[in-house]
Amino acid sequence: MTRGTIIGRADRNESGVALVEFAFVLVLFVMLLWGIISFGYAWSLKEQMQHGAQEGIRSALVATASAGDDTAKQTAAVDSARAKLQSMLGADSAEPTATPAGGLEIITSNYSVVAGKPVYQPCKTTAGTDEPNTKCMTITLTYYWANKPKIAPLPGIFAFLPSTIHTTVTGKIS
Repeated sequence: MTRGTIIGRADRNESGVALVEFAFVLVLFVMLLWGIISFGYAWSLKEQMQHGAQEGIRSALVATASAGDDTAKQTAAVDSARAKLQSMLGADSAEPTATPAGGLEIITSNYSVVAGKPVYQPCKTTAGTDEPNTKCMTITLTYYWANKPKIAPLPGIFAFLPSTIHTTVTGKIS
């Protein structure tokens, strides 16, 4: 056998190998890229939720409330947080009909309900004691990502993403 026939035979036996290798690498590359995009979107949503909750606290701070009734402050906080997230979540920024069903859930807390109206608790000092003549509001936003993902699921990728995206902000409103 001559050298040319051995090389020719080797070339014939390896034809199509590059295409098969490319197909394997392409699948892995697409999965990696899809994971980066999904993670980036989830992180961006978390940051927007944090910003929305802070905007809610600011709105509660400037909202006027009647004596002993902080309902206007609570409403202003929830409406402001929801409006801030409207551009990113669209229809999912509306309150979910059933909490685990998906969507955005907004809870304001640090208050008790007296005669059907929210009454906020005093803020805590760094020592953990109540700060007199203050009111604090906590806004908790939870988005149920597993039930309403904003990016189409790709098998194996969503195992690395959280099922819920959650943020809590507390601020002094008076």
